[in-house]
Amino acid sequence: MQIHLLQLNQQLAEVIGIYYAQSYFGSTAKANVEQMINKMLETYKQRLQDNSWLSESTKNEALKKLDHITLKIGYPDKISDVYNDIQVSANKSLYENISAANKTWVQYSFNELYKPVDRTLWGPDVPANLINAFYDPTKNDITFPAAILQKPFL
Repeated sequence: MQIHLLQLNQQLAEVIGIYYAQSYFGSTAKANVEQMINKMLETYKQRLQDNSWLSESTKNEALKKLDHITLKIGYPDKISDVYNDIQVSANKSLYENISAANKTWVQYSFNELYKPVDRTLWGPDVPANLINAFYDPTKNDITFPAAILQKPFL
C-alpha cells in the first residue's frame, strides 16, 4: 500500500498538494503569510536602499532582482495543464496507469519546451504538502509550501 501512495503522490503531486493545502491551510492563512513576507521584502528593500557600502550599480541590480522575485506561498493558484490529460482507469493495473501518466508527462514536457516559462507554476517537485522551504536563485523565487507553514513548524 505504501508504494501505491508514493507513486500516486509522484504522479499527482500538485493536485494532492492543493487538496491538502485547501483542506488544512486555507486562503486566509495564505493571505496572512503573503502579507508577512511582503513586509519582510519591503524591509529588505529599505535596507538595500540605505546601504552605504554597496555601489549604486550593485544596489540597483539587487533592488531590480528583489522587485522581480516570485513568491510561492502555501499552494499554487493554478496547476499545470498536464493534469487535464492524465487519465487513471480502474480497469488498468497500477503499472499501466503509471506508464500512461509518465508518457503524458513526457509529452507535456516536450510541448512546453519552446513556450514562455510560466513562473507562477509550482511544478510536481514542490507540492503544497511538502515539508520544506527554499529560495531558488535560478528562478528567483521563494517557496513556502503549506505543510511547512503549520504546527509544529511554525
